[in-house]
Amino acid sequence: MDTAAAPPTTPQAPPTAPSRSKGLRRVLTVVVVGVAAVVYFLFMRHMQSMRTFRATQASLEGIKSAVLMYRLEQNACPSVLSALQTASPPYLMPGPLVDGWGSPFTYAPNPGAARPFSLRSAGPDRIPGTADDLDAWGMPP
Repeated sequence: MDTAAAPPTTPQAPPTAPSRSKGLRRVLTVVVVGVAAVVYFLFMRHMQSMRTFRATQASLEGIKSAVLMYRLEQNACPSVLSALQTASPPYLMPGPLVDGWGSPFTYAPNPGAARPFSLRSAGPDRIPGTADDLDAWGMPP
């Protein structure tokens, strides 16, 4: 009889699935990067929309000031906005009179009214007379 003892066996850990955990990590990384990209895209789109909105507000203020100056000096509002560009000296620099979305500003003199003229932007939907319009007077007519 051989009295040599068998070497003690050490318990082995159950086999792990390294490829499964790596695959899960890859999927999670792709999902996180994808969500981050969508959030970034939406944020940048919102920021561009805000810049366009602010630029249109600034244009409305500039044109409103030019019309008021014209009215003060000429004792009447111009019949059309382009008259502000063709007057001598001009009240506005030459160029298209459009809002940040590319639509022309709507303008109409209102002699004798509380507001001597109306000046509006059609807003982001580019349809005049809707809820998103911007008014030079800062409120709906």
